[in-house]
Amino acid sequence: MDATVRPVPSASSPARVAETPQQRAMAGVALTILTTDIGSRLPNVDKFRSSIGVGAGTVQKALQDMQQNGWVTLDPKPRQGTFLISRRSGELWRIAGLPTLSVLLPLPNSWEFQGLATGLRSELDRLGIPSTFLYGHGSEQRITALQNGLAHIAVMSLGAAERWTAKHEDISMQTVLPPGSYYAAESVLVMARASRQEVGEDIRIGVDRMSVDHTILTKAEFPDHKYVEVSYAQVPSALNRGIIDAAVWHRTALGLSLDDQGLIAWPLEQPASRTLSEGINSAAILVKTTDQATKGVLREIDVNGLLEIQRGVVAGDVMPLY
Repeated sequence: MDATVRPVPSASSPARVAETPQQRAMAGVALTILTTDIGSRLPNVDKFRSSIGVGAGTVQKALQDMQQNGWVTLDPKPRQGTFLISRRSGELWRIAGLPTLSVLLPLPNSWEFQGLATGLRSELDRLGIPSTFLYGHGSEQRITALQNGLAHIAVMSLGAAERWTAKHEDISMQTVLPPGSYYAAESVLVMARASRQEVGEDIRIGVDRMSVDHTILTKAEFPDHKYVEVSYAQVPSALNRGIIDAAVWHRTALGLSLDDQGLIAWPLEQPASRTLSEGINSAAILVKTTDQATKGVLREIDVNGLLEIQRGVVAGDVMPLY
């Protein structure tokens, strides 16, 4: 991540300052509605008034204007309060003055990752949320960017997400997708210069320490071996140049035919590595714990629709847009 990149504005704070009482009311009410679950009760007018710092009439006008414009549907119930029935999140995001949502994903070097990016972009477009997509190698880089305000959303494997959220209370998992959404089933394997019998036991194993997943899988599959640090993207080249003898690899990675490269592959053999590979097959979407606006939008994501697009990209039926 370039050190000159500036932090993105928080998605929980307006990017601009509303100037008039009516603008403040519209922005404040819009932000509250964005962070309220569909079907839940909204704060009463008095709470809106005190939190935004405007008069009750100004709050009521803001709520009326939003309903008249079709941006929200509310259900006022006597003695129970007003409940949120539906909302147009893109319009509310704009009215609240929130910034473009910055999404940080793994490098799009596999069909699964390209499909994940395409599906997530499609869902944010459907909701009308302005977004920009960035890509970074290694979950540690993506977590650091999230913590430092360089992104609003970070995507990684469930295994990596569980490790990072256990260490950092300021980061939380908002959405976990089903198995196969990050790595296809049985897609993690060993790639080598020769067959399993030919390489023997005294071999050099490539490991990318920037990747939590690659590091733990490598050590589980090849405990007590000599490790050679290489970038994951350079594993095929390192094998062909004789720098390493074997490495854990993802068979759906783009731009590589094992046959064309003269390389050999075999399934993971160690029970520990096979168990670990099953634990990282799912994709997880992480946000800052305090970012309620982004959490609200992610709760509206149609997971089935996202996964259908991802499957289409993997099958070659949908053009990847990332």
